[in-house]
Amino acid sequence: MTELFLKNIQLEPLSKHDPHGVVFYANDKIYRAINEKYSQIYRDLFRHPDIDHLFEKGLIETSLTDYKMSGYDLILEHRKVQFTNYCVEWSHQMIRDAAGMLINLELELLSMGYSLKDHHPWNIFFQFSKPKFIDVASIEPKGSQPNHAKIFSNILLFYGVPLFLLRMFGRRPTKWYMLNMSYVDIAPLGIMINRIFRHTAKVLVWLLELLGISTEKLLIYFSNRFHKNKSVREGKWSNYYRRGIKPPLYQEIDSFTQKETGALEILKHLREENCKTVIDIGSNEGFFANLCENLGYDVVALDSDEAAIDRLYKLLTLDHNNILPVIMDFKNPTPMSGKYFLHHDYAQRFRCDVLLGMAIIHHLVFSSNMSFEHIAAKIGALASHYAIVEFIPPNDVYVARWMKPQYSWYTLENFLKAMSPYFECKRIVDSHPSPRVIILFARINS
Repeated sequence: MTELFLKNIQLEPLSKHDPHGVVFYANDKIYRAINEKYSQIYRDLFRHPDIDHLFEKGLIETSLTDYKMSGYDLILEHRKVQFTNYCVEWSHQMIRDAAGMLINLELELLSMGYSLKDHHPWNIFFQFSKPKFIDVASIEPKGSQPNHAKIFSNILLFYGVPLFLLRMFGRRPTKWYMLNMSYVDIAPLGIMINRIFRHTAKVLVWLLELLGISTEKLLIYFSNRFHKNKSVREGKWSNYYRRGIKPPLYQEIDSFTQKETGALEILKHLREENCKTVIDIGSNEGFFANLCENLGYDVVALDSDEAAIDRLYKLLTLDHNNILPVIMDFKNPTPMSGKYFLHHDYAQRFRCDVLLGMAIIHHLVFSSNMSFEHIAAKIGALASHYAIVEFIPPNDVYVARWMKPQYSWYTLENFLKAMSPYFECKRIVDSHPSPRVIILFARINS
């Protein structure tokens, strides 16, 4: 057996308060060390003949190892999720599918003699378009009487309420609610709402038993409801870049514009230089994200438009592409959050080899009131090697309408200057329509 020493590993701060053990990283892999008190539970679980059923339902793929570490009795290895993502960054349908996955996983666990003690959405990451439950230590033997009231209240509290808020009031109050729910056991609001739902769920379970209705049947009903597709109200920019071209995009290359051909050539060159990941800022319906994925990149498709990302996600669920759709405002990205502020910020999670920003800079300036320096700093935080940025100059037919004296600084020369502390300009090529250009930046000392 191989002994693991603390000096060779990196502990995950979020797991420091878990009584079952700790999560840590070693050699670009993810492990979980289990205390002796709980180790037999997980040995039995991962030797169960139906363990593959749990992975099919959404449990993160996990295996027993022969590793040993001082102070722990068992080491598990988890499949690595490419990009850590949080529930406040999911679209409407992503929240629904995460809830449906969780219910199906719970039903499968109950059939095997186990249950989840924590149904929190912060314990779910999307592996591209597939929700995965990552908190293996939340699985426990169900006992003689599983706590159905707790299951129902958690589903309503963590998934039902956010979906209602999102449908009725939009992204901002939903995000506020979900961030507060990450403090469910310490924030006054979280404690109060938690108690209300616990008591409501107890009454519901009592009524079901009185009527002779199986709680499992109600869970199945909830799962089916969550998995139904629901449309989302379109925003101002939901249809900004709808090309109507279905991947694989190489089959449609003859119809590419100069803009799309220019981006393709640069992306192919960077892929040959062994760049592997791309974050597409202002992805919209995902044309360029799909283009990157066709070239072999793993992609984060980021946009603040709810309808565009929801539509992209629904398309990705059909093809299982290596694209993670994320709703996030580039100006106000997801900060560190959670109890003890241990949930990582956006730059730690979404930093990629290449940042792609097509037709986005002028929107950030004129709609979001960002300076070139602010934009450059954000790009620098997310691009570890290269940035491909389309710049629309002041004499462009659309930008000219927005130009006012206070934006006299909006020039290509000033944009290149703002980027210079982080990047070197390597190439400028024509885009479409003229006079737009695409700029390839290389990270300084990357």
